[in-house]
Amino acid sequence: MTSVNTVGADQAVSNFTKSAEMGKEDFLKMLIVQLKNQDPLNPMEGTDFTAQIAQFSSLEQLTNLNGRVDDVSSRLAAIDNLGSASLIGKSVLTEGNSIIADGGKVDLVYQLEDYIQEGVLEIYRSDGAVMDVIELGSRSPGEYKDTWDSGDVPEGTYAFRLTAENDEGGYASWTPKMTGLVTGVTFKDDTAYLSVNGDEIPVNDVTVIKQTTAEK
Repeated sequence: MTSVNTVGADQAVSNFTKSAEMGKEDFLKMLIVQLKNQDPLNPMEGTDFTAQIAQFSSLEQLTNLNGRVDDVSSRLAAIDNLGSASLIGKSVLTEGNSIIADGGKVDLVYQLEDYIQEGVLEIYRSDGAVMDVIELGSRSPGEYKDTWDSGDVPEGTYAFRLTAENDEGGYASWTPKMTGLVTGVTFKDDTAYLSVNGDEIPVNDVTVIKQTTAEK
């Protein structure tokens, strides 16, 4: 009786199934190994062989489709990046607490999550030194915009923070928002980052875009 080597086929199948995913070349190799090592007295049924060929054809079509989808995604990402470049020179609103002192009035925008009886907005330098303080009265949750006169400090980039207690005696929760001109765009990790007030902001974090006075 003819001895049939099924070890090679079993090992090949085992190797393929350990892989995270099977490509069309892996599928074809496995099919060839099965044909080489099948029992000549009990060969693969015709219907089984046809089914495996059909599976291979479907796998090849899906692989080609995935390649086309990846290509379309790359092209769409490139179009999005080019669109982000058009924001240069625009005024945007996004999360962040950086502000630019130019001797005039500066808007301090923030979202207050808790009710407060009183609190303060502190304007500070990059070294942490507090340059000015704005006192706040009682406020309910919501978005607020306070104005700071930057005429008493040197021109440059500053930041602001809110300090207040909530009803439970803990620190009130708030989210700073900043407005500023987009001065540049950087592309990294498949994301466009806007240069705003010296910070790099993901373009998806922008909530408001406005024309500057010169553009109107």
